[in-house]
Amino acid sequence: MSCMERLLLSLQIDSDWTDTARAMGDSMLDDNMDTANVYQKALKNYQQYMDKLETEAKKSLRTEKQKQIFELRKKIREECMNFSETSYGIYRLSLPTGAGKTLASLGYALKVAAERKTPEVSHIFYISPFISITEQSTEVIKKAVRNEEWVMEHHSNVSNSDEQEKQIDTAWKEPIICTTMIQFLYTLFSQKNKSIRRFHQLKNSVIIVDEGQALPVQTIHTFNLMMNFLCYVCHATIILCTATQPQLASGNIKRKILYTAPKDMVTGVCDIFQRFQRTNISFEINEPDTFESLGERISHDFQKERTILLILNKKETVGTFFDYIKAELKDVKIFYLTTNLCPEHRSDQLESIKNYLKNSTEKVLIISTNLIEAGVDLSVNHVYRSLAGLDNIAQAAGRCNRNGEMEQGRVTVIQLVGDEFEVIRTAQKKTEEVCEKYNQSNSTESIIFPEWMDWYYEIYYKEVSNKMDYDIGKGETIYKLLSSGFPGERKHFIRQAFKTAGENYRPIQEEGKTVIVPYKEGMDILEKLETAQTVSDKKDY
Repeated sequence: MSCMERLLLSLQIDSDWTDTARAMGDSMLDDNMDTANVYQKALKNYQQYMDKLETEAKKSLRTEKQKQIFELRKKIREECMNFSETSYGIYRLSLPTGAGKTLASLGYALKVAAERKTPEVSHIFYISPFISITEQSTEVIKKAVRNEEWVMEHHSNVSNSDEQEKQIDTAWKEPIICTTMIQFLYTLFSQKNKSIRRFHQLKNSVIIVDEGQALPVQTIHTFNLMMNFLCYVCHATIILCTATQPQLASGNIKRKILYTAPKDMVTGVCDIFQRFQRTNISFEINEPDTFESLGERISHDFQKERTILLILNKKETVGTFFDYIKAELKDVKIFYLTTNLCPEHRSDQLESIKNYLKNSTEKVLIISTNLIEAGVDLSVNHVYRSLAGLDNIAQAAGRCNRNGEMEQGRVTVIQLVGDEFEVIRTAQKKTEEVCEKYNQSNSTESIIFPEWMDWYYEIYYKEVSNKMDYDIGKGETIYKLLSSGFPGERKHFIRQAFKTAGENYRPIQEEGKTVIVPYKEGMDILEKLETAQTVSDKKDY
């Protein structure tokens, strides 16, 4: 009932704000685009783009592994396109890292939008967990559909004029919308009018949720129930695509997502993982490494390998190890990457890393937190991953030998003194349990294949199931506030505590302060602030 009430309120707010904007002469909020025609053109452009990509890719194929990966990606895209003949529902696209999920799921969505008549598709949404992935996916989608006006990018780093800001932040009227998981969750649950306004745009849409394993544990129950509502009441089609598919219908989850049969978009998932295997994964976690011992290992590895990625759990450890290792490795280009860098600096750093990996012959060491894992398109010879959840380890492995440049890349899971992180301790313990069982089984499959990943999620969700209703203290949960509301004798028909739930819905704890960083555009703003003559001049910034 609370979901339907939110839908009706969303329609009311959008109608009111749009009418007001029109009365004030703002034509930017008019929704006059012929989306059916747009999707047909976008599908045609996508098909031409893929034909061009395939022609170019064939010229660069050198190894048998690269040829095999190329053919597998093509087959996956074809299966996804054929799956468009199914009705709306909740489906899974479970594919290894580097299998081409972005373009495969986009092709499916465009074909559904261009050809489905009942109901007609209103929008295509591409939801990513991090801004960096959203930016990367947006660029890929824009290139594929060949028209930037059809694609909107919405997240906290997008900067627009005041007039555009209102439309982008509240309306979501473009045919294709790329946004972050946090913006998506706020649209589903925040009490703010600008978030509620967007909600009705989700009906009759195709929603691609990329890297769904990044969904915070406390949000799982409300997320599952809202996906069920959007699909089976609002006729949205929802695709959960990742290499580490969370078991949202697990027996250890009380409020399950309701998949539609057949739930998997591609067949032979286990075989696809087997054929995409490009790494050997070893767990060397019995004896924790010190900075000195890890430095010696990396130095030794550079005798045979040119590119190494080290992923640690804590920003502080990344910084201190970076300071240590740059004094030890004089002939290696070393990159540092954490959210301590401002967004523009991170983006530039990633571009520099990709450029060095692709065009330089210099030895490269990248030291990063997990922000480099999911969705970042780069490939190294060897990945070191500090012990974390098995899903993180699988995502880290996806940055190794990504395109089959060698027969097998190496992934080494370690423990590093000083990188202990209490927040992920449960996930680490469950990974160790899976590893122990895996070693006893003599399995020929990789530990990051679906069979083992499913078991990891089963035992992990069993451990954290009591958190999934989203506890906010004093015996209240977000689930309870949105279903039965506050306890009391008066039983109104509409008694959900929407405002309280929305105010307490913070899937990511944002305790930082907004600052201007002296980097590129930030430097320009600081210079203008310093030279401003009046207070009113400074208000512009």
